[in-house]
Amino acid sequence: MQAWLKQQKQSSRLVEQLWEPLCLATLNTPISEASANLFAHVLLETFRQRDYADFLIPQVPLGDTLPAYAERYIQQQGGQISLQTRIKSLVILNNKVTAALTDNGQTIEADNIIIATGPHTSQQLLGKYWGAKDASSHPIVTVYLQCASDIHLRSPMLGLSGTTSQWIFDRGDGLLAVVISGPGSHLKLTNEQLIEHVVNELLDANIVQPSEFIRGYVIREKRATFRSTVGVCSDRPTTCSPVDGLYLAGDIINNLYPATLEGAVINGEKAAELIMKINTVS
Repeated sequence: MQAWLKQQKQSSRLVEQLWEPLCLATLNTPISEASANLFAHVLLETFRQRDYADFLIPQVPLGDTLPAYAERYIQQQGGQISLQTRIKSLVILNNKVTAALTDNGQTIEADNIIIATGPHTSQQLLGKYWGAKDASSHPIVTVYLQCASDIHLRSPMLGLSGTTSQWIFDRGDGLLAVVISGPGSHLKLTNEQLIEHVVNELLDANIVQPSEFIRGYVIREKRATFRSTVGVCSDRPTTCSPVDGLYLAGDIINNLYPATLEGAVINGEKAAELIMKINTVS
């Protein structure tokens, strides 16, 4: 993507302050290795028309905005949700999936199964049936800074340029979430060192004052997203697996999006539609 921007005569300043932060935010992949095709699709889907997208910042955790409603709907329709239950293996007979085995010894029989896990987990579970290259990933690190309760950003989200800290979210009651996408030297720092480094950057930017910071903690998602590199789409698995009755979802499955919630929803809907179509025909 970097080469394409150079061909389009984008200035170094514009790349550093606009395209690079936007690329990391949407693809979680450095601009030097990112897929221009995936990035362009995200931009088109967002800005092609005014009503294509709304910029929304949830005031509650994402788990309360999306999964909670999905869980409620599934249960209302008679479905069952088993939390803290890990699928250990699949039962495949004559190239047809018949059941899933849990780590507590339970056998869940099924005519159709959708695997909607991350690439690493899917690959471990499916083994030779995965049929794709090893999915490499990039991390996302979030540094939470608890400041005095009356501290607020001048807007719900701020972006920084030329710093390790990339995006700062105001979570209310003085809690700031500083997000760092992709690889970098910050991964070599201990949690204490990273907190100190981020606090100093916010001090330099006059976002907080020394007396306002109370404590911090770090969340490291080591396999947050798959790498949206050039040619990645040719390596992504398709919804239909080589096994009858076994379908694949999750954001890694091939579509025009990078590793996003939108891509995961599209793939989940496609898998469900294929099952319903087959059951209707039969």
